[in-house]
Amino acid sequence: MKKFRLPYGVQDYLPEECYQKEQLEKTLAGVFYRAGFERVETPALEYYDLYDGVLDGGNFNKMFKITDSDGSLLVLRPDITLQISRMAATKLSAGLNKLYYIENSYEFLPDSQGSSARSREFAQVGIEIVGKSGAAGDTEAVILAVEALLACGLTDFLIDIGHADYFNGVAAQFAVSPAAAAELKRIINNKDAAGFDALFTQYKIAQNARVVFEKMSTLYGGAEVLDVAAKLTDNPVSCAAIDGMRAILNAVKLCGYEKYVSVDLGLLKSGYYTGLVMRGIAKDFGASILDGGRYDNLGGAFGKKSEAVGFAIGTKRLLSALERQVKPAALPPCDVAYIHAGGCVSAEFAFVSALRKKGKRVIKLFCMDKAELKAYCKRLNISRAVMFTESGIEEVL
Repeated sequence: MKKFRLPYGVQDYLPEECYQKEQLEKTLAGVFYRAGFERVETPALEYYDLYDGVLDGGNFNKMFKITDSDGSLLVLRPDITLQISRMAATKLSAGLNKLYYIENSYEFLPDSQGSSARSREFAQVGIEIVGKSGAAGDTEAVILAVEALLACGLTDFLIDIGHADYFNGVAAQFAVSPAAAAELKRIINNKDAAGFDALFTQYKIAQNARVVFEKMSTLYGGAEVLDVAAKLTDNPVSCAAIDGMRAILNAVKLCGYEKYVSVDLGLLKSGYYTGLVMRGIAKDFGASILDGGRYDNLGGAFGKKSEAVGFAIGTKRLLSALERQVKPAALPPCDVAYIHAGGCVSAEFAFVSALRKKGKRVIKLFCMDKAELKAYCKRLNISRAVMFTESGIEEVL
């Protein structure tokens, strides 16, 4: 029946799935906590007006909107980074704040998007470094991204890094209009080689600029890519971006993580990113599992400009990627199962409490006899079964 179906783009997590999700979140939280990050939580509801002037029209249309009892327009959390920028600008102390979060975000998508589209409700675990951090902050974000994925058991993955200012420097050098630049970003990011000709003709972009932009979409690989990029332009903005990426690659190499990081100068994210951009991809998985970058101008939209860099890991996507590389963790069976068939309740309480204080999982079952208890434990691989009777405690298994 339709009334029992879930809305498009959301899901239930059954016990084993929920256990795997919980373990993944605990692992990621541990990595970030040990690196000195502190957890924050943000509300699922915000005022619609908060994002006026922060998001473009297309992103406004992707928000779930709700009317409050007083007529105010509310939205479900569309982007945790926006909320943390608001929090940092209005509530956190000045200076460096290193934060992590475990939250769900929401994106309005029509049913016609299809099953391969991003979920309407998606769980994320991420970090934000808010405050003056410079190139060292970029480097820490990339290294921490590698360490987080490795800690979860993922082994075959890449963190692609790019830089908004490589493109921005070239666009300014050749006086490309904002409208043309926005369309160029889309074409380069989508690796849409066929789209160049029409765009260059429409906006009358010079031939020498065409060479650089077309090449940009193919600049993918190791440190050698930066050597090619450096030969394409000598404007100071793009050169500084190349130097920043070289510093990250050098640090990554010293940490022994070189094979997990690659350069993609065609990685051009839209929205609020101002410098480093990053994306995590896993073998045999067709969507990014990690996204982030630097967004130094976002805090200013909430009243206090500040440097900031961070990333978010899509929990469901990471779980799906892990299934392709390692055997998913099974929900452990309980250690002890028991039934109460008579006798002293205080004896039951003392027995069970002592085991649970030792960290054992002890489950009480109902409406079973001894044979049913034994069969239940064998079926679920529970190693010990106990029955409380008038005469005392009977070990069944």
